[in-house]
Amino acid sequence: MKSDSILEELWAVKDKLAREAGYDVDRFVQNLRQWELAHPQTGRVIGNADELRQYGGGRTQTRGGFSLNPQ
Repeated sequence: MKSDSILEELWAVKDKLAREAGYDVDRFVQNLRQWELAHPQTGRVIGNADELRQYGGGRTQTRGGFSLNPQ
């Protein structure tokens, strides 16, 4: 089986965060909220696909490149 370095890194981070929270979901969320307060969002936040299309100038990505008018 071929290894996927991105997934391996993601799992390692997940395991580290779970360990730091003592494998307690409530504590994990509390840690996340504390991190968010310490690191406020400074850039644009895109909340849905329509906002993403507006941000990208109406372009959508396809396998072969970009389409200006997706239908």
